[in-house]
Amino acid sequence: MGWKTINIDWQPEQPQNIFVIVEKNENCSVYLGHQEFAGVLSYVMIQFKN
Repeated sequence: MGWKTINIDWQPEQPQNIFVIVEKNENCSVYLGHQEFAGVLSYVMIQFKN
């Protein structure tokens, strides 16, 4: 399957925040690198096994 690029065709008139939500999919994985980018905040929801 390989890498996928998501293009967001959105150009607000003034700076605004954007949220991108990636829902769980057993056939997909998301790579979160160790490099930090200014203005990027990532949250990861972890499900604990009982």
